Amino acid sequence: MSPVHVDVGDPSNDATLQRRFDGAKVYSYGPLALRCGIDAIPYVTVGTRPHATLRVVQVERTHGSALLYAGYDTSDYAFAFKAIDPLRVVFDPNVRPKLGGMSFSTPAAPAPAASMSTPAGVGRPGPMAPWSQLGDFGQQHAITRSITQQVFTTGCRTLETVAADGWQLERLITMHAPAHGLADIKIGQTHEQVAAIAGFPSVYATKAELMRMTEWHYDRPAPFSSVVTFDGDRVARYQPPGDLP
Repeated sequence: MSPVHVDVGDPSNDATLQRRFDGAKVYSYGPLALRCGIDAIPYVTVGTRPHATLRVVQVERTHGSALLYAGYDTSDYAFAFKAIDPLRVVFDPNVRPKLGGMSFSTPAAPAPAASMSTPAGVGRPGPMAPWSQLGDFGQQHAITRSITQQVFTTGCRTLETVAADGWQLERLITMHAPAHGLADIKIGQTHEQVAAIAGFPSVYATKAELMRMTEWHYDRPAPFSSVVTFDGDRVARYQPPGDLP
């Protein structure tokens, strides 16, 4: 899908974002896609479980462009856009989030610029070759098993993600711990609680704008779409995703 919207990063807020997030303990809104650097290959994409615990090492401005999505979903149903000079967010790999899955395709993120600074003790992953170039199916399967075992047993050497700017970063992570026991969307929950469970829907909007919406549509291939309807700041109706026949 070709992005039709271009978002240009605003460096005037970088110092504020760095003071706010550098070194902070944060929690993901829903699952969060991360670039996981490992020894076998430069990196794979891993997905955390909802409201995963992380610690930010550094937020920095990159120079280049990236194809990003407004929301966790990266299917044809997601809102894709082109980000110019986005933010690179580096997390402490020693704070290992609970993972829900991983992907072995190259993520849509900018190649790190050679001039960008790297925090002490934090490596920088390089570009990953297309998965099709890593051998035949048997070789790919063996590599997949090895990588999966490494990630889930020893963790990632590096952890990072990309955000278009401060508005998207605030949709990805928060410094407010989620309420205890959040697992499923239920009647009476707040916008914030639903976001902690499912993330924000794939709408190009700020967090403040999303918090004022009366309906959140999580559009995915049938029958997995869902709709959350709010009355004020509380869930009044929830249409959960369906199951395959």
